Amino acid sequence: MSDNELFDIIGKNISYYRRLYSLEKEKLTQEKLAEIVGVSTSVIGGT
Repeated sequence: MSDNELFDIIGKNISYYRRLYSLEKEKLTQEKLAEIVGVSTSVIGGT
């Protein structure tokens, strides 16, 4: 599996779980997720 394929899978999983969380609780933004996991928003956004 290439790095790009792995990053794509990770990105899709993050997106899926953000949407799932938003259905149960408040909207989970990239900024809030980055704060929770202790990384910068650029890591979450992939830029």
